[in-house]
Amino acid sequence: MGTVVVNTAFILFAIPLSFSLPKVDARRILLAMFGLGVALCIGLAKSGENWTMVFILIAASGFGIGGQQIALNYLVSGIYPAELRATGTGWTIGIGRTGAIIGSAAGGWLLQLGGPSGYYLALAMPLVVAALAVAIIQMRHTPTRSRSVSAAH
Repeated sequence: MGTVVVNTAFILFAIPLSFSLPKVDARRILLAMFGLGVALCIGLAKSGENWTMVFILIAASGFGIGGQQIALNYLVSGIYPAELRATGTGWTIGIGRTGAIIGSAAGGWLLQLGGPSGYYLALAMPLVVAALAVAIIQMRHTPTRSRSVSAAH
């Protein structure tokens, strides 16, 4: 049931997020999302068996944790020049997928070791690392601006 809640919330949050990203600094939105994600992880770790609170926090995590993928992809498009944007974005998404696979295995192990509370507290750590990484990224290219590339003859 929690998977349905988080994915439904993610879809609902993704629509307004996709419209707002071109108008705001993606790094600021990501930092806010990572901060919210950390707060949600702590809340989930402390919520125990208060199922109403658990499902509210899980729904909010659709934005605070899941919605970051959309904003990260948008941010990546501003890091690479137009000539390298597709390759850079592809590599970034591929590396992220690898992390998702490893993270799922590690998550099961953490859940076994620390129970739900330990799992959610551990989940906050990569969010902090990701926030630090986003904070030091220098935007070199505007994602919405495209440079014309001459056609090959």
